[in-house]
Amino acid sequence: RICGEATAPGPGWVLRAALAACDATMIAVAAALEGVTVKALEVRVDSISDDRGLVGADAVTPAGPLEVAVTVQLASDASEVQLARILDWAERHSPVADAIRRAVPMRLALNGFSG
Repeated sequence: RICGEATAPGPGWVLRAALAACDATMIAVAAALEGVTVKALEVRVDSISDDRGLVGADAVTPAGPLEVAVTVQLASDASEVQLARILDWAERHSPVADAIRRAVPMRLALNGFSG
């Protein structure tokens, strides 16, 4: 397939979906640890990016998101105090959120074809 035909989600969408799924899982785990029944749970992730970084239009604009916002809708039998504990625990233990939040060393290796 030719790149750009919009036949599949883009990498930014996949990153946001990974964060939403991971945070939802960790919220469910935290609720179970608190003995809270979750009746409905929805996690939405939005981000703001500047495409100038993606295409290298300038040397200072980052290629990745400039800001990420997570919105949680949760129906449960939890008190406000329990909800605060659940969200705090889930956010601290979400591996995808952790990877987005802090700088993680990364290596790039070419292991490829010669031509």
